[in-house]
Amino acid sequence: MKRVGLILVSLLLFAALPATIFLVMRNQEIRNKAAPATTLSLNPATVSKAVGEDFTLEVKMNTAANQIVAVELNLTFDPTKLQAEWIHNGTMFPNILSSGTVGNGTLSMAVGATNTTTPITGTGTVATIKFKALAATSSPVSVRFSQDTFVGALGEGNVN
Repeated sequence: MKRVGLILVSLLLFAALPATIFLVMRNQEIRNKAAPATTLSLNPATVSKAVGEDFTLEVKMNTAANQIVAVELNLTFDPTKLQAEWIHNGTMFPNILSSGTVGNGTLSMAVGATNTTTPITGTGTVATIKFKALAATSSPVSVRFSQDTFVGALGEGNVN
């Protein structure tokens, strides 16, 4: 009985030894790296204006290590406090894919690189927006990027 147990333990060790050596000798493959974080921001971050005064905001982008081919901007704001006058593409993207649309409390525009072989990298201005202050307010009025704002980068698939 002891002999059978000793044989089973020996066979288990002999079987485990090649598997352990195989796994230890195997090269580790790291295929995924942390995705670089492209950021969009509004500049200046805060503005104080009197009723009836115009002001402009720039949509700034830092691509990090991403290679950007297109940006679809969608912004929202309180239409009782602000009136959007226009949105134009900035210096960063030469192609207008969808001309600027100004709605009641919304703005949208799509811009792109010249082509996919010359993607955009670095920092710069994606768009410039002109607003007019419509009403006085005791609390700040926000201009925000909508959930459907999209930045498309090479090699990132549908990841926003």
